[in-house]
Amino acid sequence: MDTSEQTRTRGTVVQDELRNWAWWLAGYVGPPVQDKAASAEGNYVSDEIWDGHEPRYEPDQLAGERVEEIVRNLPTFSRMVLKAAYVQYPYHLEHSIAQRLKISTDRYKAELKKAHELVAKSLKLD
Repeated sequence: MDTSEQTRTRGTVVQDELRNWAWWLAGYVGPPVQDKAASAEGNYVSDEIWDGHEPRYEPDQLAGERVEEIVRNLPTFSRMVLKAAYVQYPYHLEHSIAQRLKISTDRYKAELKKAHELVAKSLKLD
């Protein structure tokens, strides 16, 4: 494996860890959502269930806590960039996130790369 493949693999692992961290942070806040009747009808299971239960992503709790501890120890601006990229605006374009942070797109990309490297170093992925 050459160095470019190692870098790409390490970057993918860091991004996966940060996505898991974002899902772990989001969690569900509030009372449980009632999805069936509270009466006896709520316990009825049809014989005509075709698809089974819908798959659901569950974040890795321990990995989320580990990344949270790492992110807490990062410099303030690196924390802000990671939070914006993965928690607050995960589906926005880089340009939009940079505008919200009131920085240029080039600086946003550089700061995000720096934050990824700091997280990778703390995760001991080098």
